[in-house]
Order: sequence, then C-alpha cells, then structure tokens
Amino acid sequence: MTRHLRSPIVFLCQGMISLVLLAGCDKPTATKAPPPPPLLMETKVQTYDVRGVIEAIPEDGKTVTVNHEEIPNFMSRMTMDFAVKNPAILKGRRVGEAVTFKLLVTDDESWIEDLQVNASVKPSTTRIASLLASNASMKPGDPMPEVELLTEEGKSVKLSEFQGEAVAFTMIFTRCPLPDFCPRMNRHFQEARELLLKQKEGPKNWRFLSISFDPEFDKPEILVPYARTYRGDNADRWLFASASAEVSDTFAILFDFRSGANEGSLVHNLRTIVVDSKGRLFRQFDGNQWTPAELAEAIAKAAAR
Repeated sequence: MTRHLRSPIVFLCQGMISLVLLAGCDKPTATKAPPPPPLLMETKVQTYDVRGVIEAIPEDGKTVTVNHEEIPNFMSRMTMDFAVKNPAILKGRRVGEAVTFKLLVTDDESWIEDLQVNASVKPSTTRIASLLASNASMKPGDPMPEVELLTEEGKSVKLSEFQGEAVAFTMIFTRCPLPDFCPRMNRHFQEARELLLKQKEGPKNWRFLSISFDPEFDKPEILVPYARTYRGDNADRWLFASASAEVSDTFAILFDFRSGANEGSLVHNLRTIVVDSKGRLFRQFDGNQWTPAELAEAIAKAAAR
C-alpha cells in the first residue's frame, strides 16, 4: 500500500492557518483608538512700539486718540483712535502729552497697553481740529449735502444720484493695517449686504459705498482689486470710490468723521452713515462695535422712507 507523504511546506501552511483561527477565536477584535482632539490654535499677537501725542481722551475710557509717528513695517504716520482694554492706563493722562505705548494686533482686533508719558508738549492746532471746532453737526432728518466722488471705474458720481435708494457709506483707505478698522468695516458691509440680498420680501432700493479718504494712493487701479477681496466678482449694490480733501472736510464737520491727510499724516476714526431714500440722514453708527444685522435693519427702514 502506497503512503503519500506530505511535504514540510504543507504542514507549515496548515500550522499557520490553525494559529490564525485560534487567535481569532480566543481574542476580541482590536479597535482603533480615537484620534487625539485637534490642538487649539493659539491666537497670534504682534506687538509694536509706538510714540505719539495724545489728541483726545473720550469720557468712556475705551479709546484714546493719538497722533503717532510711523510704525516701521506696519503703519505710516496717523492720527487715530486706539482701543483701550484697561481704562486705568488713561488715568491722569492729558491731551497734549507725548507718550509711548505697546500696540497689540491679532487677526481680529487691536489695542494698546503700557502707556507711558515721555514729555508734555503743547497740542497742535491741526486742520481737522479746526474743522471740528465749528461744532456743526447733522441730525436725523437733515438733508445730505451734495458731494462728488471718484468711483473705482474712474467716473465722477454725486451723492444725489442715489436718491431713491437707501445708502450706507463709510470712510476707509486700502493701506489700513488694523483688522478692527477698515477691514472690519468692509467685512461688516459684506455680511450686511448678504443679509439684505437673502431677504426675498426685503427692499431692493439700497446701496453700499466704501469711500477712500486717501485719493492720492487709492486710485481706481488700486480700488478694483481691493474691492474684489471683499465682494468677489459680485459688485451688486456695493461701490468703492475715493473722496477729495474737501469732501473729507465736509464729513468731518457734519459727522465728526475725522479722515484724510493732515500735516504729513493721515487722520482716521470710524463712522458709518445711513441715508434714507429721500437723501436725508437716517442714522449714524460710531466706532466698530455695531453688527452687520443692525446695519441691514437700518438700511431696510431707511429704504422704506
């Protein structure tokens, strides 16, 4: 009787199969450990040393107006309102004092810390200060003055040409580096426009105007790509333009809208104006703490006037 011998390879394979089967029967199936939670992104803060002269100290202690020197690799000479998180740093400070401080900047906001007095100097009488001394102002319901702007398309347009539409406008400049100044105004306009466009039963007679007070730099070829970064290729009811120094002076008198060139530097604070469909002042938003929803609501009401 012939005996069939199995090769060592066959025995080896059978043994491996048995081990695998036994392992599958005796041990539970291993489960993968859940991936670790993503690390929280730390807020990146840039810090700059600033020197300047205090121009104004509002009573609320939340901001201070400083005419500051150039901040290398960040911002040219300007007079502007800086946010203050700790009002105690303004205690005892006076208009006209020369100061140094730290300017802290993130992707979303900016504020100052470590305010120190350098010396006391006599406050200068600037062109903007002289205009504000007139104490002229507008009240809701007052007719808007006639002003002429240069659009991003290089065409002249008068404010009166938008009569019949509610108009919201603010003053910006394209070189503005502080995230809570011009960039925030543009983002608020962007979100408010989206809210209004989504309203199926909402008004259609409205428009946004982003007006540069830096016409020497912000020419049409600068404004066009700048506008695209905020509104994309859809320019529906959102126009970018520039204003002359005379127009900036007019807005300074009427709205305490300090913007424009001033003795070799730029002056800038934040005001957003809403005009009703009959060309009258409807509402003024000061600063940057208002919301896009509040602006959209104001425009809807102004459009119905």
